[in-house]
Amino acid sequence: MDLIVGGRFSRDDVENDLRAFGIGPTCCFPGSPGYPGAPGFDFYNSFTNSARPLTAADEKSTDFAPRAGMRYQVNSDVSVYGIVSKGYKAGGASVGNNTNAEGAPAFNVPFDKEELWNYELGFKTELADQRVRVNGSVFRLAWNDLQFESFRFLTPGDLSTNFEQSVNIDKAEATGFELEVLARPAADFTVSASLGWLDTEITQAELVELTGGFQVNLRGLELPKAPRLTASLTGEYRWALGGNDAWVRLEYIRR
Repeated sequence: MDLIVGGRFSRDDVENDLRAFGIGPTCCFPGSPGYPGAPGFDFYNSFTNSARPLTAADEKSTDFAPRAGMRYQVNSDVSVYGIVSKGYKAGGASVGNNTNAEGAPAFNVPFDKEELWNYELGFKTELADQRVRVNGSVFRLAWNDLQFESFRFLTPGDLSTNFEQSVNIDKAEATGFELEVLARPAADFTVSASLGWLDTEITQAELVELTGGFQVNLRGLELPKAPRLTASLTGEYRWALGGNDAWVRLEYIRR
């Protein structure tokens, strides 16, 4: 049996410094207010802090992420393992200076660091004289202060005030499994397949502010960009061609 114990200490100092230089959103059609030389032409330059101010933010984060694992070799072809580990993502600030009314203070919203605990059990096999490989795992993920991207319009209905803001979700979790199989029925032919299942949920969330000051409670919702079922099937054939290697590959992916 092999045991692994370790950890990582992190300190992050995230600085954002945004300076804008440009012209109004109606540029650049003759006769429009945003056309150079036209009445009402909107020219801003935050380098001189004129119409759009300089935006800056400085956020510091520290974290210690431990990791512990074990691996047991059942026989020469089969092994099992278990892992407990912590992940970390530094905090920061969402900044912007072209989404405010002219002359308004720069937009600056800080967000906290994200923490993730991972619990995983799995197995790995090499069968049929190493011509067949079967690996599988089950896992559970638990987030604290998950960083979540939210789109807002500082001025409702005004597309030019679109602002991408990072917010923190108090707690979220995911449970799932992964299974992969690879077989080489011949030296030049390989077939592989994989299957994954994932169930996610936001388990605790304070109200998140969206466009127009609306606040929503995300508790009980699934996490975005986390498909419940994933699968793939691949076939690959290789052969020698004039002293070089040639191959053809067919692949199907479902997400």
